[in-house]
Amino acid sequence: MMIDSSRYWEVFDHYRQHFGEERIKVIWFEEFISNTDQVFNTVCRFLGISETTTVKQNQRYRNSRAQVLQSLNRTHKGNELKIDSSWTPETLHWAISQLREDNTRLLQHFGKPLDYWGKLFVEQHQS
Repeated sequence: MMIDSSRYWEVFDHYRQHFGEERIKVIWFEEFISNTDQVFNTVCRFLGISETTTVKQNQRYRNSRAQVLQSLNRTHKGNELKIDSSWTPETLHWAISQLREDNTRLLQHFGKPLDYWGKLFVEQHQS
């Protein structure tokens, strides 16, 4: 499921075929985080709604990983929940190989460099 939901080109292309690219607004997380208000305003313009609404900064980090872990630990009272999100090199290599072509196509379609998300796709793509 994690791999399938990370096939960004496949998902985008499916919607594009059904609705047309002009009716889809792609928001890049990195750009939203670095310039929240500006990106939010472009979404408002795209949707044809008032740009006078602002993002509530104090709500911006709701449901962060740290907050979710704190909540889970409170629920489990004393049994601290440990989540190991590290990947073995083999698993990481496999996941990248599953996503490389799809994500590279998305980056290229939107004029993003292959290293937009770090060297994940660059190193693998050149080999």
